Amino acid sequence: FVTNGAQLLASTRSQGNAGNFNITTGSLDFKNESLLVANAKEEGNEGNAGNMTINVRDTASFDYGVRVYTDVTGKGQGGDINITAGSLALTNGSHMLASTSGQGNAGNFTITTGSLLVNNESFFAASANGRGNAGSITINAGGPVSIEYGAKLYTDVNAPYLSNVAKQPVKGNGGDINITAGSLVVRYGGQLVANSYGDGNAGNISITT
Repeated sequence: FVTNGAQLLASTRSQGNAGNFNITTGSLDFKNESLLVANAKEEGNEGNAGNMTINVRDTASFDYGVRVYTDVTGKGQGGDINITAGSLALTNGSHMLASTSGQGNAGNFTITTGSLLVNNESFFAASANGRGNAGSITINAGGPVSIEYGAKLYTDVNAPYLSNVAKQPVKGNGGDINITAGSLVVRYGGQLVANSYGDGNAGNISITT
C-alpha cells in the first residue's frame, strides 16, 4: 500500500544520474495522489533519469490521481518504465509518464500483463518536450486491454519550453505504440496517439489481437 499522497523519490539535481526503482511484490496498490518518481531535474545536468522495473505477481493498481514518472530536464536520457503484472489498472486520473524536457530521448514503456485497464482521464505517455525523440509504448497482454472514458496511450514530441532549448527547432520523431492483446477496446473518448509537432516523423501504431 502506498496511499494518501505518499512519495517514493529517486532524484538528482546535480551532474549524476537519478537512481533506479526495482519493485518486486505479490500485489501493488498505489492510491490517492501518491508519487513514484525517478528524475534528473536541472537544465544543465548531464545525467540520465532513473529506470523503473516493477514486477507484480498478481494485481498492480494505480488509482485516484497517482503519478508515476521518469523525467530529465538537461542533456541526459529519459528513464524506461518496465512493468510485469498479473493484471494492471491505471484508473481515475492517474498518470504514468516517461519524458524528457531537454536534449535527450524520452524513455520507453514495456508492459507485460494478463489484462490492462486504463480509464477516467488516466494515461500512459512517452513524451519529448525538447530536441529528442519520444519514447515507445509496448504492451503485451494475454487477455483484454481496455482504454476508456477519456483515457489515453500517447507518444509525442512537443515544442521545447526551457531556456536552453527554446530557440532550437523541434526535430525529434514520435514514438511507436505496439499492442498485442487477447482483445482491445478503445471507447467513450479513449485514444491512442503517436504525434510529432515539429519536423520529425510521427510514430506508428501497431495492434495485434
